[in-house]
Amino acid sequence: NAVLELVYFRNEIDNGIVQYFLSEDEIDGLPDDVKDLIEMLDVSFVVQQRNLDQVVFKGIEALIGYRFDNGVSLGANYTYFDPEFIDSDNPPTGDTYSDKFNFNVRYDQPRGRYWAEYRLRINGEADTVSDPDQPIPAVGLVLPSFQIHTLAGGVTLFPQAKIKHMFGIVIDNVTD
Repeated sequence: NAVLELVYFRNEIDNGIVQYFLSEDEIDGLPDDVKDLIEMLDVSFVVQQRNLDQVVFKGIEALIGYRFDNGVSLGANYTYFDPEFIDSDNPPTGDTYSDKFNFNVRYDQPRGRYWAEYRLRINGEADTVSDPDQPIPAVGLVLPSFQIHTLAGGVTLFPQAKIKHMFGIVIDNVTD
């Protein structure tokens, strides 16, 4: 009835692609027609897709859960995510949300006729500016933590012999 899991992961991707914010000097070095277009559009920054020598995604994920005999299940997991961008010519920096928690409680009717579930996801805060030439976003220097509440449920319709017809619904981000 119980599950416990701890995973370390490290994924290496050669020749990855990331967003790169151009500096004023780099924009000045662009062809004239591109600079004219940038000026005409009155953009506040220019982003370019750049190849990297290597992108490394590493982290830890922990999971724990228990299913009681009455059909109630409780679970939680935590993920720590740490990306690293490696480029020998022009090393960019970069990041994303690094901490994520998930919690859930679920009820499965013992005869399998219906189920209901509540899920909660919590992400920790993160820096918004990851590139030296990136402008400060409207949200500021720190992307605030957030929570997502999810309600889900399902029902088995017209069970006959070995055939089941199931209908489920998920309402994600209930509180917006």
